[in-house]
Amino acid sequence: MVVLENETRKNTKGKFFPVNDFRLMRRAQYAKLGNPLALAPDLERVPLQMYEARNAVDIAKSRGAEKDAPEIFTKAAASLQMAESALSAKADKKEIISAARQTIQFAEDARALAAQRQEEARIAAERDAAAAKAKSEAEGKAAVEAAEAKRKADQEAAEAKQKADVEAQRQAELAAAKQAQMKAEADTAAMKAKAEADALQAKEQAAQAEAERARKAAADLRAQLLDQFNRVLETHDTPRGLVVNLGDVLFDFGKYDLRGEAREKLARLSGIVLAHPGLNLSVEGYTDNVGTDEINQTLSEKRAETVRAYLIQQGLPDASVTSQGFGKATPVADNSTAAGRQKNRRVEIVVSGEVIGQKIGK
Repeated sequence: MVVLENETRKNTKGKFFPVNDFRLMRRAQYAKLGNPLALAPDLERVPLQMYEARNAVDIAKSRGAEKDAPEIFTKAAASLQMAESALSAKADKKEIISAARQTIQFAEDARALAAQRQEEARIAAERDAAAAKAKSEAEGKAAVEAAEAKRKADQEAAEAKQKADVEAQRQAELAAAKQAQMKAEADTAAMKAKAEADALQAKEQAAQAEAERARKAAADLRAQLLDQFNRVLETHDTPRGLVVNLGDVLFDFGKYDLRGEAREKLARLSGIVLAHPGLNLSVEGYTDNVGTDEINQTLSEKRAETVRAYLIQQGLPDASVTSQGFGKATPVADNSTAAGRQKNRRVEIVVSGEVIGQKIGK
């Protein structure tokens, strides 16, 4: 059933406001407003829609829309102001009526939204009140149950204390009976413990003396090896171990083949190491910064591996000798001078092991 339909003519001016929500008003949403001043509409100068617009805004305001739906009520008030301005300016009647109708729609939307929000607030308040009541009742019930539980707990505690006192008295009597026996056993145990402690102390002192002898022997061997290595190649004592330095002069420039002099020195070094089992050798190759990183890395690895292979040929165990190339990393001199670059082109042999007080890798 079509209750109301507005049809536009070809010369109709205005805007379309689609309405997709057709809610019915609840009973008693409107209250009859009085007319204490007995005002009569002046329909000759003021269109009826202007009175309707004013009335709609007043109704929305009286229903709390200004507070509960301000975003829409503001539009209604602004639209009414525009309609009043158009009326004062004696604008075209159609323009005044269009503005008035827009005001009516905004006012009704504000009133409806305010009513909806007020209803939601009422429901929320009732829900909160019901929750508060339920909480109060639950707390009262919990208090009663807690009091009863406390009474029972106090009673059980009193009974338990009485039983505990009886048991404590019985245990005290048993303790008194066994005290003499326990004292005798304790004295015997104390004498035995003292004897064991004396024996353990003597054992620890002997172990400390042995450790000190081992440390001194390792230090003496370390100093002896440092002296022997220095007679063959330049060697330094470092926290890593004894570092033997094979300078670049033992290799052809840019090559990794050992010269005869280098073979001779490495053979003498191998003889010293073979005389002291337990030593580990880590061969490390380094270069200067001339050339690409890839070439320097490969050259350092090749030189280190060549030295390692030669040491193994001299009889050193394969597992005790490792090699690694570091390229131009960790220079020991300034690469900006020829002398500095020559120092950086080197192979170092790190000699370590428990026999000289230094474990490999530590």
